[in-house]
This record gives sequence, structure tokens and C-alpha cells, in this order.
Amino acid sequence: MVVETMPYFGLFKQLRELNLPNTADYDLYQGYYAQFYEAVTVRTDYDIPIYLEQAKQTGGPVLDLACGSGRVLMHLANAGYPVTGVDLSADMLQLCRRKLQQLPPRIKENVSLVQSDMTEFELGGTFGLIVLSATSITLLDDLGKVERLFRTVHRHLSLGGRFVFDLSNPQEHAHQTLRDGKASTFLR
Repeated sequence: MVVETMPYFGLFKQLRELNLPNTADYDLYQGYYAQFYEAVTVRTDYDIPIYLEQAKQTGGPVLDLACGSGRVLMHLANAGYPVTGVDLSADMLQLCRRKLQQLPPRIKENVSLVQSDMTEFELGGTFGLIVLSATSITLLDDLGKVERLFRTVHRHLSLGGRFVFDLSNPQEHAHQTLRDGKASTFLR
């Protein structure tokens, strides 16, 4: 039996190489890894101003795909936008719920959470802004999954809405292609 692994790089490649007990590739955001991810990213905010500006321009509501423990979601909700967070990991969503319980009601009431695969879900509504942060798009390991993601996003995007995501590739030549204007991951 051949098991394909995800293309990890950076900190998560190093973490994977530790071969921690009771972990596997498919549960990068479950159990121990969920808490580790939270500890590593809790203060990461390089992209928050971009998402807040996009929400201001689109007016919301906002859909936060692969919302994890709510790093982006909580900033958007604090700014007054109704936010729906979607994540596949029950453990990451549990971390998000615990953090939400510590926040004022005006923030909590702006948030709803849904456990689902970001490539295939149905929420029955549309959003002015859909975000996919933390290079989470690179978790999709084949073109079919990326295509399903874009079709699902399209179904949930309001007329004139925006899908904003960030992208990183460990291969420097891919970064050069992005810089040469052949692709843009953030709207300006």
C-alpha cells in the first residue's frame, strides 16, 4: 500500500520529521498538533490588516475557510462583521469555541462555526468576502481538490464579492513567477 503524504515545508516539515507518537499526516490539525499549531500561530497577524480592509470594502458577511482556532475570524468579528468559520478539524474548532467563550457577547454573536471540508460544503447563503488564510490552499494536494474549492467558493460568493487567500510555495522560482505579475493572491 502506498501512502501519499502532503508537501510540508518550514516548521511543519520539521514537526512532521519528529515522528511524534499517535500522529499521522491526515491529522495535522488534530490532537497534539491542534494545540501546537495554536501555540505557534496565536500571535501571527501579518495578514489581519489585509482581511479587515477587504471586509471594509465588501461589507461582509465573511466566510473564513480553514478557520482553525479563529485567528482571523475573531479579528473580523471584533470589527463588527458577521463571520462564519468552516474547518474540517473538530479539535481546531473546539479551540476556537473555547477562545470565543472568553470574549464579549458582541463578538461571540457575530460568529458561527461549521465543521466541514472547505472543498465541499453547502451553507445556503452567500458572502461578500471569503478568506482562506495561512497558506491553507497549499493543503490541497491535487488539482481536483483546488477545482472543487473554487466551485464551492463561487457558489457562496455574493455578486461583486471577493475571495482572498494567501499562497506560499517553498520553491523560490514559484515566488519569482508570482512577483513577475503572472499571479496575484491579494487584491490591491
